[in-house]
Amino acid sequence: MSDVQATTYNSQIIQNTPQYLDNSSIAKKTEESDDIVDFLSLLLVQLENQDPMDPMDTNEMTNQMVSYSQLEQSIDTNVQLENLNTSLLANTSFLAVSYLGTDMELNSAQAPVQGGTASWAYETQGGVSTTVISVVDGEGNVVYQAEGETEPGRHKLDLKLEDMADSVHEDSVLTLSVRSLDAQGEELTSTISSFVNVQMIDTTRSAPLYQAGNLTFADSDILKFFSSDADVI
Repeated sequence: MSDVQATTYNSQIIQNTPQYLDNSSIAKKTEESDDIVDFLSLLLVQLENQDPMDPMDTNEMTNQMVSYSQLEQSIDTNVQLENLNTSLLANTSFLAVSYLGTDMELNSAQAPVQGGTASWAYETQGGVSTTVISVVDGEGNVVYQAEGETEPGRHKLDLKLEDMADSVHEDSVLTLSVRSLDAQGEELTSTISSFVNVQMIDTTRSAPLYQAGNLTFADSDILKFFSSDADVI
């Protein structure tokens, strides 16, 4: 990771820490405190200008004081929830940045070309007679097509740039499709996942977004983490 990227990530983390975001909580609490002052001021004016011969109903005064107490409790609760949310966002950001350079398996048929290779895994059911695998680019052009595995189980597919059409380049995002048929020509379901290495992380949002090549994905897309020398099949 370059110094420029590292600076960007660090500034994003700092902006999501409780110390940085505490200013917004203070501003909001100040605004809500002003509302309380207004409430009490109105109550005081009401008391000062009441008719001594016909004073405010004690039940009404009690209700107003109860309303004030509930408002104060609500403000304290909101501030505590905001601080908790801020802390959770900061922890999420720190955890997300720790994934930089990590190899991941995604619940996706899309894979970027990284280091000259795009990688997937696909799983076939029993009873498959023929399998055809196709890879298309972002514009829907077929850049690779071949016969796939028919044995039931999980299969790895690593395609290098020289295996595909000349239009494919580093960081291209490709999509794999697998069509498996049984002996009667009925189509069988196949599951597909892809493999990526995390190169960038955006922590400026409520939930981090990861980037591998030109492929962007979220936490919900991640299936596994693994070391670069792990046997993923």
